Amino acid sequence: MNLIDFNDCPINYRFYGGVSGQKVGIVYKGENYIVKYPSSLKAFGNKFELSYSNSPISEYIGSHIYSILGIPSQETLLGRRGKHIVVACKDFRSSNETLYEFSKIKTTFDPGTATVNTTTSSGASVDLYECLEIIYKHPAFEGFRDDVIERFWTMFVVDAYIANPDRNNGNWGLLINEITGAKRLTPVFDNGNALCNKWGEEKMESFLKLSDKQRADEVSRTPSIYKINEDRVNPRKFLEKTDNAQCVDAIIKISLKIREKQKEIFDLIDDVCLLTDLQRNFHKVALQERYNSILLRVLANRGISL
Repeated sequence: MNLIDFNDCPINYRFYGGVSGQKVGIVYKGENYIVKYPSSLKAFGNKFELSYSNSPISEYIGSHIYSILGIPSQETLLGRRGKHIVVACKDFRSSNETLYEFSKIKTTFDPGTATVNTTTSSGASVDLYECLEIIYKHPAFEGFRDDVIERFWTMFVVDAYIANPDRNNGNWGLLINEITGAKRLTPVFDNGNALCNKWGEEKMESFLKLSDKQRADEVSRTPSIYKINEDRVNPRKFLEKTDNAQCVDAIIKISLKIREKQKEIFDLIDDVCLLTDLQRNFHKVALQERYNSILLRVLANRGISL
């Protein structure tokens, strides 16, 4: 792949949400894009090897993995703007469409109909069972609620595979046509925190030197954004214990799809010109380890063989 020069692209003065990292709207080949810059890590002192995160590369690879697995995802391009490597994310809103993030939908739920405590909740609250109740009951999802449930669990499983700990309430939701009232799910977007985006080569090399058991333990530590009783959810432990049939179905479907598309996923990583051989090897080994130690292990413990 070749990097795209975004330096001559005009700003479109469209404003986008989110509080992580600098972003600006541009026009590229007649289409609106959001250019996302890498987040600075300087405020963390010596905690990380890197001065800036690898979030543009993580956004690019993570979004393309979703697409390879057959899940609608935001189109992403890698390039340069100014002195930075950036990712350009295509604006997925059609004419007259407004994005309603799940955080906004969540705050309009009538707490009088709830069976869990949503009376003191905010749009940012990521209590897992509270979020699920919103999905199961909110009138905004009438007519395609099964699709929303399927997407939620699909994202939960794929995010475990790509080590994305930040599928928060602000980066998925609905697109509503303000004229016709038509609704559709957003494509999956905002994957910049995936794939160990703050790791430098020294930490990657250390991971590759671990024993099989140590690597399995390491990849199983990445938490989900969601909480149960104020504790961050460990995806592997949750997937092993859940009795949610739709969640289990998502594990099976995604695991089969990953097995079918593994070469294409690895070819994608090999094609990213910005990565060193060490980084490419790390991403492929880590993805394979998450597949084996999280998804396949969960299915094996349930007596399910693919």
